[in-house]
Amino acid sequence: MLAALASTLCGCWAAAEVIPPASALQLWAAPAAHKVLREDGPPGDAETEVRLEAAGGETESTQVVLRAERAACVLTSATVSEFRDDRGGACPDIHADVLQVDYVYLPRLNRAWPDPLPPFRGPLPLLPGLAQPLWLSVRVPPKAPAGTYRATLRLSFDTQPERDVPVSLRVFGFRLPERPAVRTAIGISMDFVLRQHGVQPGTPEATELERNYYRFFLERRLSPFTPPCDLFSPDAARWLDDPRLTSFVIPCSEDDAELRRLVEHLRAHDWLKKGFFYVWDEPQTEADFEQLARRARRIRAIEPRAAIMVPFNGN
Repeated sequence: MLAALASTLCGCWAAAEVIPPASALQLWAAPAAHKVLREDGPPGDAETEVRLEAAGGETESTQVVLRAERAACVLTSATVSEFRDDRGGACPDIHADVLQVDYVYLPRLNRAWPDPLPPFRGPLPLLPGLAQPLWLSVRVPPKAPAGTYRATLRLSFDTQPERDVPVSLRVFGFRLPERPAVRTAIGISMDFVLRQHGVQPGTPEATELERNYYRFFLERRLSPFTPPCDLFSPDAARWLDDPRLTSFVIPCSEDDAELRRLVEHLRAHDWLKKGFFYVWDEPQTEADFEQLARRARRIRAIEPRAAIMVPFNGN
């Protein structure tokens, strides 16, 4: 019997060595605008509850930072429960996404810098002494009633007990307009994007990826230069009629007849007011300015009210 008890005690001691206590895992909330570096620890006023405020139709984000202190562990899942109001009623239209903050090495700074935000799919290793933020993004529907809603972010680990993070969301009694008040124009190099994703240009995968990127920007009220469609295609209305779109680049054909046909097509669909011509990128030399002036005169001769953009960069 004593031998059996000793064996049991030894087994419990071994288990205690393998499974670290919950205190070995630090957890704290950080604002979305804060860059959490790998060596960061919790600040003195750190909180473990997430508090967000948003208007109807707005998306707000925050970070939940994890740091294993004495032994590595693996985050296996991260899920957010339904948001419920003070009376316990569910609001399923409030949607939360959990992403993970990834790091890229910057030689100039000689350090890893937080930047990419891929979706969290797990498992995610947590190494001792290194901070690992999760990015919590909450989308509020335009017609969500004002009030305070609560949910729980549940984190599961391989060698740690589950941790529940309270999430509080205050929704204001007004909503953002669907049409942005500020006109934007964002350049995206899709060739670079496709290379980074390992996707071949001209494939169905490339088309879907371009549309996903474009949709991502529109959801955040930003207008990329180039819609993911042929401007003459039936699919163009899906993108150009979207009230969140405030601008797009009109291709400037060297053929006057083709350019006139495109301008008339855009005018007929009331899309010309959103479009602009990007006639030259950062002119520097006298020859650059001559080409700029020539292209602008061509465009003005076809459509005198056309918007023309030229970015400048110089001392």
